[in-house]
Amino acid sequence: MKNLKKTLTVGFLGTMAIYAIAANPGDIIVNEIMQNPSVISDNDGEYVEIYNTTNAAIDIEGWILRDKDSDSHTIANGAPLEVPPGGFLVLGRNSDSTVNGGVSVDYQFATFQLSNSSDEVILEENGVVIDSVGYDDGSTFPDPNGFSMELLSTALDNTLGANWAAADSLATYGTGDNRGTPGAQNSTAVSCAAGTGNASVTQNLFSDNTATSLDFSFVGVDVLDYGTIEVTIPFEWFWTGNASDVSLTGGIAGSNITIEGDGSDDEPYIITVDGFDQPGDDLGDISISALTTPTILNASGFNFHFATGGDVGSGCETPEPITSVNVWVYGGFTDIDDIQQDIAGGCESVLEGDTLAIQAVVSVEPGVFRSNGLDIYVDDATGGVNVFTFAGNFSNLQRGDEIVLIGSVDTFSGKTELLYLAHEIVSSNNPIAIETITIGDIGEAYEGKLVYIAGVDTVASSALGPWPVTGGGETEITDGTDVATIRIDGDTEIADSSFTPVFPANIAGIIAQFDADSPCDSNYSIQPRDLADLDFTVSVEEISNGVVVKDYSLSQNFPNPFNPTTEINFSLPNETKVTIDIYNVLGQKVLTLLDRKIKQGSHSITFDAKNLSSGAYFYRLTTDDFVQTKKMLLLK
Repeated sequence: MKNLKKTLTVGFLGTMAIYAIAANPGDIIVNEIMQNPSVISDNDGEYVEIYNTTNAAIDIEGWILRDKDSDSHTIANGAPLEVPPGGFLVLGRNSDSTVNGGVSVDYQFATFQLSNSSDEVILEENGVVIDSVGYDDGSTFPDPNGFSMELLSTALDNTLGANWAAADSLATYGTGDNRGTPGAQNSTAVSCAAGTGNASVTQNLFSDNTATSLDFSFVGVDVLDYGTIEVTIPFEWFWTGNASDVSLTGGIAGSNITIEGDGSDDEPYIITVDGFDQPGDDLGDISISALTTPTILNASGFNFHFATGGDVGSGCETPEPITSVNVWVYGGFTDIDDIQQDIAGGCESVLEGDTLAIQAVVSVEPGVFRSNGLDIYVDDATGGVNVFTFAGNFSNLQRGDEIVLIGSVDTFSGKTELLYLAHEIVSSNNPIAIETITIGDIGEAYEGKLVYIAGVDTVASSALGPWPVTGGGETEITDGTDVATIRIDGDTEIADSSFTPVFPANIAGIIAQFDADSPCDSNYSIQPRDLADLDFTVSVEEISNGVVVKDYSLSQNFPNPFNPTTEINFSLPNETKVTIDIYNVLGQKVLTLLDRKIKQGSHSITFDAKNLSSGAYFYRLTTDDFVQTKKMLLLK
């Protein structure tokens, strides 16, 4: 037969529609045979239990139950007869539990009987043998009287007699005159824990403001060695709970829940759940409702250790305990603005060293500022912050993902960062907050945030040198009043390009800091993420042609509709500062196209909307004594 193994399930269970499927050999197996009941007759007490090894229900209506001789029965239930995924179904000679010894028979067969010495049980679908077991008279298979024959593990080859045993003497059912486990986990089952060996489990994050639960599923445990769950609470927690605060739902009745330890480094709290009523019971959900009551200074990890019984003869290829699963529990979210607050006169955050949780949107995704590990930026409604770790695969994180993230607060050369511990994605394709500022605004208030600065130029005499053409580097930009550093990270696509920018330009990027000298209040820079953050196409063309302009005017853009570029013409009766802002239909400013002094005359500016989605937009020209707005339509 097929050698199948189950998998460990850890986490919340969702609702999934699983439909009946056609079977392959080994999908349904014979798991238990009662061929020689005692006290009651064979005609009443014989049964065969079958097991579904797959994760979908299988309909056995129309299948044939037969042996190699003349016994044959075609299953005719008159309706679908489904074996549930990972579940059992009992076929019996008599479905009347008042006379068959108390067996709950799912389907009653005829013209098929089980020999007390040797016989075969064959399941066939449309001429294909799905499973076949041939037992003997005790030579290799058990030969019990009043006890069923049970397969030691559903992961074992059921054609071998050594993999079968008589039911345990304590495994009574019904009237108690016979021994067996019809429709349930076999009493002889030994541990073959799902995912035997090192379990690979995704990080699980839970909030402390609701009861949390984990579901642990496994094949079975040895009848003499019951399973155990241990929840280890690290010493960083100050827990006021007790055993009554931990509940077990949907699992084993009468299980014991105890708490050990004093919460210290040497003796962390350990919650133990054990005491199985029946071998093979599903542990169900452990709800730790006490997590609503502890004094939570910081988030910490819970190590959930899962172990089943002995592994002798289990049929597991590499029998060893399943390793612990790291489950992070956090006490609400911290505002990034609070993380960015520095100690007065110092470099470190007031929350330095704290482990905490935030909920924020990814503004710089993995791979932009670092080719491996994690060097991203996230932003909530209060601010932005860097998240860092040296190694790991985070390819599932994308710009615009809203995430719950747990990290410890750290300072690196003046830059506040969260050292990564765990995350989960809440939603995707979220808008990213970007603030329009001036060069003079660059400083601690905007560290970690994505900003937009319009109308900047290079500093010809910059000590940092000209634009870094390849390989990254730094230069200086100015808006005519203030000067700032622009840093091109060597891992960005900008560093790999060889274009020569034409200033003036509009620039977006992250405000970063590198200042190791206390009080760490200088050396800020703006770091563009990619070429799209560098808009060097904003040039204003003089189109007066000698005509003296006497009035302000703003013309309709042309072409309109457009894709993706259009021309906007305007006239000025005198030299003045001009701002042209772009708004969406909600009245939200999308970007500033122009923000600087322009000479008298008629001018034309090109608007490139390659980074905007289709729709209606408004452009507004503002001077000290003139404001006008017009509508345009972008069709991609």
